[in-house]
Amino acid sequence: MCPRCSHEFDPKLGGKKGGLSLPSVNLSPEKINEEKRETPKSPVRGKAREYSQAFEIAWKSYGRKDQKFEAFGVWLLRSKELGGEPQLLTLFLAAIKWQGPLWSIEGWRFAPYFERYLKRRKWEDEPPPLPVRAATAPDDRGVRATDAKIAALRATKPLTQEEQADLAKLRASRG
Repeated sequence: MCPRCSHEFDPKLGGKKGGLSLPSVNLSPEKINEEKRETPKSPVRGKAREYSQAFEIAWKSYGRKDQKFEAFGVWLLRSKELGGEPQLLTLFLAAIKWQGPLWSIEGWRFAPYFERYLKRRKWEDEPPPLPVRAATAPDDRGVRATDAKIAALRATKPLTQEEQADLAKLRASRG
């Protein structure tokens, strides 16, 4: 039997039978622990990245602060595609001006990580259409236009006399 495991040990072959041969080394648990202590630890990472000033501006203006290291790698790739960091920063800041308020409603919980934002080229998205708002006349205090037709007419053009008459009838019927 092998002294370290349940496999058979063949001293003639210098290792286990029927498997990989191991050099016959007598390692006691104390010696293994000593070897572990003597082994110097190697650094886990390389040098920390130095981020560019343009990336730092973009990072600070983006609401979700996850995976900065990965985001910087994608930032460098995208900036090369667009002809430099200033161009990417300009596009990003213009897009985040309208995207930021949409995501900040939920506390940036549903915003993608900055790395994914850059990979998906989200700065190229178009802003959603603005809702049509009804203009209120001074005599409409407290009266809300619930009819979509009335709201659309008010927003696009002034009411004609016929439309004003129709509006008066609607108001009267609603109470």
